[in-house]
Amino acid sequence: MRLPALLGLLALAAPVAAQQPYASGRSSAASVASTNQVRVTTRIIIVDRDAFTRAGLTYAVIGHDRVRVSSTGRRASGGVRVRVGTQSVGAFLEAVRESRWIRSESTQQVLATSGRPAMVSSQDLSVGRRAARTRGPSLAVIPTVMEDGLVHLAVSTGVEDRVTYAWGYGVDGSPAAVDTELMARDGEEVILASSTSSTTTRESGLLGWGSGEEGRDVLVAVSATVIRR
Repeated sequence: MRLPALLGLLALAAPVAAQQPYASGRSSAASVASTNQVRVTTRIIIVDRDAFTRAGLTYAVIGHDRVRVSSTGRRASGGVRVRVGTQSVGAFLEAVRESRWIRSESTQQVLATSGRPAMVSSQDLSVGRRAARTRGPSLAVIPTVMEDGLVHLAVSTGVEDRVTYAWGYGVDGSPAAVDTELMARDGEEVILASSTSSTTTRESGLLGWGSGEEGRDVLVAVSATVIRR
């Protein structure tokens, strides 16, 4: 029997120093009236939290663009590429990937004109005798290049994983979904949100019973690169 405990979705898109309050989805700073294009990339990354524990490490997102890694005193095993200290999101995720602590990664990328909406979605439909399953990532975004060089992003992204049975009952197992707005520097990768979950498993048999706990972190990161003409 599985007892999932979803610990919550934490919006981490903290404003950068140059960010100002916006109204009607736009920053108070004037936008650039041009035909600049913006390449927006989002990544939904599922990290093995238990691997950090086994290596004697913990981490926390201390801002939308910084991650702090701490040691718990246990000696890390060989092959660990994650270093202790404060580092950029990009460097942290690359080290986690090299350590093979990423369970899965979904990347969505779309090219849009500044101030105009864009959307990309890629889904697979599989139909069985009793149910149909739809899976795949999606990204909807309105990027606006500002005069100060920052990019205002209105982002909606997620990974759909839905099973619909023949009698009409549906189950949504999507690992993450984010709908937010933020300011980002040109080419900077930031973390939009994170979600932490743990699953406790209990099994019984002739020789007794046992239990186990499995943890995972879901990180949603985005970057916007301005392509000037």
